[in-house]
Amino acid sequence: MGFVDNLRTVLLIGNPMSGGGRAGRHLNEVADALGRFVPQREVVRTARAGDAQEAARRAASRLAVLLEDDRPQVAAAAALWQASLRARESDPSRAMSVLGLVLSRPRQGTLPFAFFARLLRCRILASRGGHAVALALLTQLEDRSDIWMAREADRTNALRAITLVEIQVLRDWYARLPGPPDSPQRQWCVDRVKTLIDEHFSEDGSTVFRLTAAIPIVAVPEDAGRREPEAPQGED
Repeated sequence: MGFVDNLRTVLLIGNPMSGGGRAGRHLNEVADALGRFVPQREVVRTARAGDAQEAARRAASRLAVLLEDDRPQVAAAAALWQASLRARESDPSRAMSVLGLVLSRPRQGTLPFAFFARLLRCRILASRGGHAVALALLTQLEDRSDIWMAREADRTNALRAITLVEIQVLRDWYARLPGPPDSPQRQWCVDRVKTLIDEHFSEDGSTVFRLTAAIPIVAVPEDAGRREPEAPQGED
């Protein structure tokens, strides 16, 4: 019995509505979605194994059906993780094809996965030699994310997350540039990294916007959000 079958059994045991209907269909959808996300987690965990590339290809293929899911966060998470797996391939064009354009506004309900997908797109662009393009997009993404994020704390931490990717791109560019370490282009990379660190990470406890959950919550109780009305309080 595979993972999905095991998970479906666990979800349905003891559920009085598991025989069919809306609740039964929902639980089966949950089992299927989770079952498609799990293989990519195993690929990440065993990335050093000799068959990691083939395992990544299979896991990415399993996620393909979730790209069409009508739950925005599920589709966004599937796109992020499939692109992460495809980025391991020698040709990252397939990874780029599932990632949204960096400066396009994310669909409602797709954050935080859509935000990290845009950071991943910039990193892939840099890995293909497009360091200058990636840095230009990241600079513009700073302003866009300030609009997309509802909470002030998220806006601040998102800016630091973007800055962290900028630093990674600059360091990779420095390593790839020809010439001596003190050449003008390399020295610009060094100076820019120092400036970014001083501006955004000089304070103790500086935090960045993190992906706190690898996959979205897909199991929602049928009565979620419903509350029984409280009985009126009697007067003494």
